Amino acid sequence: MERVKKIAFLLVKGSELPKLEVSSLLSRKGGKVIFSGDLVIAEAPHTQFHELALVKLVGEVLQIFNNISEINIKLNGTFRVRVKKMVKISEPSPSIERRVAVRIMEVNPGIKVDLKRPTNDLLLIITEEFSVIIRKLYEIDRSWFILKDVFFKPYREGPLDSETSRAILNLLGVTPGSSVLITSNSPQVAHEVIELGASPYLYVDRPKDVHNSLIKAGDVDMFTVLKRIEGSYDFLISEKVNEEVLSLIDSEGFGMWALISQSKLKLNAYQRHLQIKIRGKPINLYVGGHDEDKIPRH
Repeated sequence: MERVKKIAFLLVKGSELPKLEVSSLLSRKGGKVIFSGDLVIAEAPHTQFHELALVKLVGEVLQIFNNISEINIKLNGTFRVRVKKMVKISEPSPSIERRVAVRIMEVNPGIKVDLKRPTNDLLLIITEEFSVIIRKLYEIDRSWFILKDVFFKPYREGPLDSETSRAILNLLGVTPGSSVLITSNSPQVAHEVIELGASPYLYVDRPKDVHNSLIKAGDVDMFTVLKRIEGSYDFLISEKVNEEVLSLIDSEGFGMWALISQSKLKLNAYQRHLQIKIRGKPINLYVGGHDEDKIPRH
């Protein structure tokens, strides 16, 4: 049995959806959240969370501390350390990195710094409550979601992009083999269902356009277009918040469902406000135009 590890998730900023996505996936994989903010720290039996959408980086927690003098991590091989500030600190990052590196070399005699290809790629994250050193495991390649949105743009009608669609599916608990009823003209939703190994059933206003876009994406024979709703499904995702959908929810008794509505709240040309209801709980979401901090890189 694999021992429980402390895992850190560096989230995309903008709403509470990233935290909810991580928490939901952790609960299904035998983990639990022990700290939640723009950084989520959790205990989990493994480190494989590649299906996440609204996460920048996943790392193994090596130590949580308050003062650099408390650092006492044991390392083999080589290392480098970068700093991610989540609070305003006057000391420049390079100065903090040097002090942390000196401390690591004090507790690991003979270890060397390698700025290009280190054995241990460390990230020091400074929050209001504490500082934490993590060993980077992998970054989530969010550029793939952007490429998919470019492909689907001519066919898209609705507020959901690929990244948000994936996060909502993870939050709902969609897993391989699940059936998902979709009343959304955003083909990204169906495509993300397929990428998670589940089966999308489309009850849409523009079946021909959505059908053709999925065929061009290579999703041949992996979805079903419905002329009317029949049978039962595990999940529902709908951009139609109307009496038909609400009565469907009441009659079918879905285990999990999401209603997505785009509000008239004016933000700017690059950002829009959505409200998602997950089993009736409203979640405000701002999509696009985030002023995100970049992950420190070499």
